[in-house]
Amino acid sequence: DILSAYMAATYQLLQKDQEANRLIDGYELNSSKHKMLDDFHSELAIDAQYIYLLAKHFKNKARDIDGEIILQLTDKIFKGEYNTLSSAYSILALGAYSKLVLSNDFNENIHFSSLDSSGKKEQLKMALQPFMKGTYDIATQSVEIVGDKALFFLNVQSGFNQTLAKKAVSEGLEIYRDFMDENDNVITEFEQGKEITVKLKIRALDNKSLQNIAVVDLLPGGFEIVRSSVSRTVHNWQADHIDIREDRIIYYGDFDSRVRELRYKVKLTSAGTFVIPPSYAESMYDRSIRAVSTAGQFTVNASQ
Repeated sequence: DILSAYMAATYQLLQKDQEANRLIDGYELNSSKHKMLDDFHSELAIDAQYIYLLAKHFKNKARDIDGEIILQLTDKIFKGEYNTLSSAYSILALGAYSKLVLSNDFNENIHFSSLDSSGKKEQLKMALQPFMKGTYDIATQSVEIVGDKALFFLNVQSGFNQTLAKKAVSEGLEIYRDFMDENDNVITEFEQGKEITVKLKIRALDNKSLQNIAVVDLLPGGFEIVRSSVSRTVHNWQADHIDIREDRIIYYGDFDSRVRELRYKVKLTSAGTFVIPPSYAESMYDRSIRAVSTAGQFTVNASQ
C-alpha cells in the first residue's frame, strides 16, 4: 500500500537500497485495491503520492513508467474525479515526473484559432505563462488547436449562468427549499420589512450515509439573514460548522437517508421581484455527489 511506498522512500534516503526496492516494487498503480476508501483516500490521491515518491527517490523506476499509466492518472482529472486533496497530490506528482521526462524547451509549434458563427477564423494571441495561454470572445462557437504533438488543454469559464436551473438535480443527494410565513404556509410574495422563514430539506439517497457535505443556500439581494435565528442543532442533527455571509448561508455536516429540515429567518429589506437562485448541496471530496434545487421568483411588496 502507499505506506510501504513512504517506508521505501525513507530506506532509500538511508541508502538501504535492497529494502527500499523490495517495498517500492510491491505497490500496484491503478489497482482496484485503491478505490475510494474514504473522502481523504481516493485512488487518484494514493496513486499520485506513489508517482511523486518514485520521481523524487526512484528516478530510474519513474522513467520506466508506461505513458499509458500516466494517462490513466490524468484521465481521472479530466473526468472530474478529483478534489482539493487529490488535485494537490496530482500537481506534486506530475510536476516531479515532468522534470524527469520533459525537456525545458516550451517553444512548441502550437496555434490556437477561434471561429465565430459565420465561420470566420481568427488566430488567437498566445503567451507563455508558463504554458501557452490565450483568451477568446464569449461569442466564439469553437476553438481550433493545431500542434505537432499530442496536446492536453484546459478550457476555463467564469461568470454567472444566463439561464437558471428549471429542473432539480439529485445525484446521491436531494435538496428542496421553501419560503414560509408565520403560519408555515409556502409563499412566493410578502411585504417589505417583514421576516419570513427559509426551510431547507436535505437527505442522502440510496440509504447511504454521507460525510463532509456542504449545503449552500444563496439568497437574492435584499434578503438579510437574521443571525439569531440560525442554529447548529436541528432535532437530532448537528452541523459541523455554519458560515453566514452577506448573500448566503453555508452548512457543513453529515447526512443520511433521513430528511433533515434546516430553518432560519430572513428579513425582506428591498421591494421588487427577485430571481431566487438554486440552493445546492455537494460532497466536499466526492464530486459525483451533488444536488441542486430549482430556481424561482419572489415578490416583495413595498410597505405602505
